[in-house]
Amino acid sequence: VHDLGRLLSQLGEDQANLPTAVLEAAGLTRYAVVTRYPGAVRPLSEDHYRDALAIATAVLSWAESQVRSRTDEKSPAGSSLS
Repeated sequence: VHDLGRLLSQLGEDQANLPTAVLEAAGLTRYAVVTRYPGAVRPLSEDHYRDALAIATAVLSWAESQVRSRTDEKSPAGSSLS
């Protein structure tokens, strides 16, 4: 699935546990068209670019924290993954 909104909708009730920034990521799908098919749609404005970047950055930070917390749960006490 390449549509982030559709992908998120497959989570059903679990969406309620996601931060707002992750839910806002659904709007990033439209930017894939801009990069995949240059000239097919209007170019992005600087404001749109900044908004999309802020959402993507927030989602990445959230995802990294999820991986880190799950890794920490599985690591033996006192061990370091660094």
